[in-house]
Amino acid sequence: FNEGKKSERMNYLFAPIPKVKAGTDPASLLTTMRVLREGSVVGIFPEASRTYDGCFGKVPESMGRFIKKMKVPVTLFHLSGGYGADPRWCRTQRRGHFIGSVKRTLTIEQIANMSEQEIVDMIQKELYTDETKTRYRYRSRTRAEYLERLLYICPRCGADSTLYSKGKYVTC
Repeated sequence: FNEGKKSERMNYLFAPIPKVKAGTDPASLLTTMRVLREGSVVGIFPEASRTYDGCFGKVPESMGRFIKKMKVPVTLFHLSGGYGADPRWCRTQRRGHFIGSVKRTLTIEQIANMSEQEIVDMIQKELYTDETKTRYRYRSRTRAEYLERLLYICPRCGADSTLYSKGKYVTC
């Protein structure tokens, strides 16, 4: 029933394929290609990391080439609320809305008729989000802790590296 390398992933609900941050990683690319050829489903976060400001990052130009080469259907799944629920600069999660929705599904034929740049532009447009413009509130008793990782210049006096946070307060 389970044999070879595929059985290793069968123990997981989601089996992560680690990638080197901010660089090319041929090993993760080859693993992803092997998993797709085995008939499994792969979820890719094209911007590769969470942002400090809550805006969607840039989709790498190579993503279009990868999608065309794989010849598999692609579903674009939009996530919003992650920045408010778990900002990159903090250590604790907050209670609030974290929503996912299917934006679009591309068939193999549609992908074949698109250029690599059209694929990248479409992904960028469909998945873009600006979490600073949300109407939702996120609750936490420690909502200001570690804010000095993001804000390092005091908005009141202009001094740098003088901010200190504790609980829900930030002081200079």
